[in-house]
Amino acid sequence: MFFRKKKVELPKESLVGADLKKADLRNNDLSNANLTGANLSFADLSNANLTGADLTGANLTGAVLKEANLKEANLRGATLIDANLTGADLTNIVIDFNTLFQTNLSVIKEGCSNSITLV
Repeated sequence: MFFRKKKVELPKESLVGADLKKADLRNNDLSNANLTGANLSFADLSNANLTGADLTGANLTGAVLKEANLKEANLRGATLIDANLTGADLTNIVIDFNTLFQTNLSVIKEGCSNSITLV
């Protein structure tokens, strides 16, 4: 199944609750962005810089995060069902018991799983 995606350039402002479903966000710099509660389901975030981003409660179901940089991102309560994390850097991410990772974590960047903080 293929989705037609629209290339999106995002402003450096709060994106709390933004509906970015199926958005083409490849190569975007979203470092330190506030994406709390954002709908990023089926969005393409390949090679995106999400360093320090706040993704608390974000919906990343089916999102493509290939080679994305998620260092120090807050994923508390985020949903990552069927997300593609191939080569993603999850160094020092923060998760909690409400974070749903129903995806293949064996494909993340080597060494990242040792630095995930569960709060």
